Amino acid sequence: MRDPNDFAAGWPRALLKVHQALLPPELGLGWTPYLWLAYTGFLFFPFLFGPSDSTALAATLATLIVFLPLYFMGFQGRARLTRFTVAGLTLLGMVTATFNSGASAYFIYAASFAGFSGPPRLAMRYVGFIVLAAAVETWLLDLSPVFLAVTAIVSTMVGLSNIYFRQMDLKSRELKASQEEVERLAAMAERERIARDLHDLLGHTLSSVALKAELARKLLDRDIEQARIELSEVERIARNATAEVRQAVSGYRACTVSGEAIRGRRNLESLGVGFIARLPQDLALIPELDNVLGLVLREALTNVARHAGAGSCRVLLESTASVHRLTVEDDGRGANQPGLDDGSGLAGMRERLANVGGSLELDGSPMGGLRLRAAIPNEEPRDVDVEAGAPAT
Repeated sequence: MRDPNDFAAGWPRALLKVHQALLPPELGLGWTPYLWLAYTGFLFFPFLFGPSDSTALAATLATLIVFLPLYFMGFQGRARLTRFTVAGLTLLGMVTATFNSGASAYFIYAASFAGFSGPPRLAMRYVGFIVLAAAVETWLLDLSPVFLAVTAIVSTMVGLSNIYFRQMDLKSRELKASQEEVERLAAMAERERIARDLHDLLGHTLSSVALKAELARKLLDRDIEQARIELSEVERIARNATAEVRQAVSGYRACTVSGEAIRGRRNLESLGVGFIARLPQDLALIPELDNVLGLVLREALTNVARHAGAGSCRVLLESTASVHRLTVEDDGRGANQPGLDDGSGLAGMRERLANVGGSLELDGSPMGGLRLRAAIPNEEPRDVDVEAGAPAT
């Protein structure tokens, strides 16, 4: 599915530059601000349902020339410009209200930008100022109480809603930054651990190989059979070292079902998705199978977070004498969710499971969304590279 933020990719270069100047790409708003301009149509309701007044209509059209620059200024991402937009739209609404009762639209636009003008207390003051300005003008010019009621109620609702959404966005960004920092520090600690392990392991092994090779070289002219024995020992040490290095690296890359369940709970609950995991406390999976199921669980929970639109998610791990079965289900969009194809990681899941004799099934969940079931035989698997999904060499 095409990213809405990329909808202008096929536009002429000059028009694309104008679009990016009006709506900076880093805001991630795409084309939606253009749709919000439809609310200016309320300015023309008085002319559709009331007496015709060409002078007032011409004046209303003139206010749009002032409105559009103020409107797009509010999307530039700078608090000072946003506050200037709030003040300008409030003043424009007060001027327009003298000849057009549809001027409530300008006050409401001002309140919508006020929600993004600064900290919550300051933003609420701006919303209060906008409602107060409309009330004072209604009193001074003896305007219709309906004008004040519409302006006060809608402006307050829109302003407070945007204050809330802005705070949720800021908290989400802070949480994401915190999670990224935790993961970065964890990765750094793992790199340091693997570096120490490899240093200790290879230092000892290479020293042994060097001593054995030197001894074999000295024995070549005196005792060929003993030299062969020493060379065989060099081969054995090298093979053992290869296995130990692979094990150390596998430990660095490995993930576990319990670890991914903890990570998934943190990520999903930060998105407002309820999470339940039922993992047997006494279940002891061998590392290779734990790693495979952990990677499958990671990918499945990532899909729930990104694509499912779910309100809750459930994870269940069961084990019998013949099979380990991991089930992940949600109450989201089910098979209709975007990105549910091999590009979502399903191909990688199937490859990892196939390399240990496992399988993957997708069907509808009793919860109303999608159910993913991964099954692995309860037996010693082949030596595989679970990260790449291919047999190890």
